[in-house]
Amino acid sequence: MNNNNCADNFVFINPIEKIVFMLVPGNSHDNFKKYLLTNKWQPLSKFDSQIISTSKKIIVLKDPYERWLEGFCNLVNTRNKNFNLPDSFIKLYKSEYQTESLELFFKYATTFEFDLYTQPQIKFLETCVSKNYNDENSTYFFINEKIGFDINKYLQKFKIFTLLNNSVCKLSQEILEDYKIIKDFLDNYPELRQRVITFLSPDYKFISSINFYNVEK
Repeated sequence: MNNNNCADNFVFINPIEKIVFMLVPGNSHDNFKKYLLTNKWQPLSKFDSQIISTSKKIIVLKDPYERWLEGFCNLVNTRNKNFNLPDSFIKLYKSEYQTESLELFFKYATTFEFDLYTQPQIKFLETCVSKNYNDENSTYFFINEKIGFDINKYLQKFKIFTLLNNSVCKLSQEILEDYKIIKDFLDNYPELRQRVITFLSPDYKFISSINFYNVEK
């Protein structure tokens, strides 16, 4: 990954306090980005490892399987040929052989990484932030139903008011149908679901090692 591209799209810094907000692809980063820009956070126009390493960092993580499933459904929904999903699969999925297409795909796929949104979160952080993604300056949040409230409470300690709300991580309406279809399919085929879980094992291991921010402290 090009680090400059990483900075332009996923790294924002507060202009008053030296706090960096690292947006992880697939973790509602588009919605977070809108809020940050509205509240005058500035994108880093140039990747600067020194800024990253010396700044307080906010990083939002998500359940790996849920994140991957949403990313995969986005690919299925957009049918963008620039992505690495086989066109034959998309055509079969959109036909009367939908179940068969999913069974073949999840049984024989050699990888479950197709873009930034389906790669493990830890891989993105290692590529984008290098060794500084989990230092003493990093504060982690886990996406849940009160994520906006939790981040607001943390930032208020620095007199930063971002006006994030809890709907920032709401599932996109555009992929709801595909999400339900594919999730139900994998729930009914636990051995195929396990193939995805195994692929995501680095993320689960990473998340289990994190001390997430406790808003009650």
